[in-house]
Amino acid sequence: MSKLGTVTYYKKKADTLVSKITRARGKCERCGVTSGVQFQTAHIIGRSNHTLRFDLQNVLCLCANCHRWNHTYPIDFAKWVKKKYPNRVKYLDINKNQITKRNALIYKELCDTLQEKLNAK
Repeated sequence: MSKLGTVTYYKKKADTLVSKITRARGKCERCGVTSGVQFQTAHIIGRSNHTLRFDLQNVLCLCANCHRWNHTYPIDFAKWVKKKYPNRVKYLDINKNQITKRNALIYKELCDTLQEKLNAK
């Protein structure tokens, strides 16, 4: 059995995997552009929420311009998300106040699950 990595190692790995899965969607979920731009991962509920940080329901694939718009006009972004993804917003509202504590083993299992999802794409 291999040595278990640190929580920090697995957190960074999970962030990378979530980003790759999200950007693999291949289009901006706001404006619909599919090529010629850099896709970025945008969190609906901020990354400081560790319950939802790695939840694929909490991330959107946005082009750089739409991601900038998200941070420049957060109220407009919130209104847009509520209109476009009402079921996601309900799910996030239900889960956003849960407290999640993960140790290195749980993060490793999360990374393994995310890697399987990425490989399936």
